Amino acid sequence: MYKPFQMTKLTDYLGECSLDIFKEKDDPYLSEETYLFQEAVFANGRETVSPLLKQFQTIKDKLEEMVKREGNKFDSEIYLRDLSFKELENTMQKIFGFRSVNFLTEFYRYDKQSGDFYDPRTGRLGVIGAYTYPHWRYPIDGLVTDKGFYDSTHSLNLNVWFRPTYLRMLTAEEVTAIFLHELGHNLDPALVDIKYAKVSALSKYLTERKSGKESEVRPAEGLDGYSILLLIIVTLGIAIIPLLVYAIYKFFKNLTWTPDEAIAKIQEIIRQDKYKGDRIHNTEAFADNIARMYGFGAPLMSGLEKSEKYYHNRMRSRIQKEKDRQKFILDITQDMLFSSHKTDVQRCHQLIREYEADLKDPSIPAKVKKDIQKDLNDLVVILNRYLNEYDDFQNQINRIILEEINKLNPIQTPINQPAPVK
Repeated sequence: MYKPFQMTKLTDYLGECSLDIFKEKDDPYLSEETYLFQEAVFANGRETVSPLLKQFQTIKDKLEEMVKREGNKFDSEIYLRDLSFKELENTMQKIFGFRSVNFLTEFYRYDKQSGDFYDPRTGRLGVIGAYTYPHWRYPIDGLVTDKGFYDSTHSLNLNVWFRPTYLRMLTAEEVTAIFLHELGHNLDPALVDIKYAKVSALSKYLTERKSGKESEVRPAEGLDGYSILLLIIVTLGIAIIPLLVYAIYKFFKNLTWTPDEAIAKIQEIIRQDKYKGDRIHNTEAFADNIARMYGFGAPLMSGLEKSEKYYHNRMRSRIQKEKDRQKFILDITQDMLFSSHKTDVQRCHQLIREYEADLKDPSIPAKVKKDIQKDLNDLVVILNRYLNEYDDFQNQINRIILEEINKLNPIQTPINQPAPVK
């Protein structure tokens, strides 16, 4: 899908790397300059994105001021017109080399009583998201250095959606981490056709991702109107009848539902998991790893954990019966196990494995390893929140997930959780 290109040489007068996609792999400059690419993390990545921290904090402060001033009259479209967003867009454009960056939002109102934001037209709550769309006329060449990713041809446009609740809930560091995760989706070679400077571990982290083509679907040929109508009726019948049977099955199944049976199913799903959650096979793990490479692995999971606890508390307040609540938790857990996002416990586990691999890498400098170890220690604290700081049943489910994935891919870092659940 993509054709990695090679690094040439370090220019003396700019202190930057010049690129030539036509250079051969045996270019003598490669052996001289690969010292720039020994780390499996961006050694200066946190320094590169540090201006974002300050600007996200400015946006958070202005949101707080406007909410206090306007109350239920808060208008997200007016808020988004603040010049601080323009400054943030310009900074992101400069840091990552994108052709353009745009912050967008849906029409949110603020409910002073609940302290939450919502779309008054739909009642829908929003999320943080980002995606790029390339100009098809231009090649997309990505430069990878110890400072991070840079769109050297300025070919990518970046759109960012956000939910004001997250800006209030999370720290500026956590917002930056989640933004870097979303940015990671747009650097994924399985999703975006980007050519990378492929010389060592850094670019390997990006280019290892596997991709596949969707099967081609061809329209039916030579069918008249009657045949098409008959085909539609038969197709609907084939689709609806199994759904009716399944609905009846679920109705009677719910009458005899027990949490032990559902927990055993979760354990079996993990054991038989074919939807691998590592960065090579999974787009969410790849995006998590981008945040980690910039030095924001722990803040990413800290922000996700706050979001998880927010929704968990909302669920507890709305579902009063314990059996219904447990069933809801288990249903959501099963859905997450089959989704690309996986559970947050799995995502923490995968990041810990990445950190451990980096700490064993002899090519990574001691100074960089010190930063990696700190991020790892912070991540362990966050993982323990998932295991201990929810209600007893959710804690139990999270511990079971960790136990099962540890059997498949054990981590060496000790987790200070209670005794394993039998």
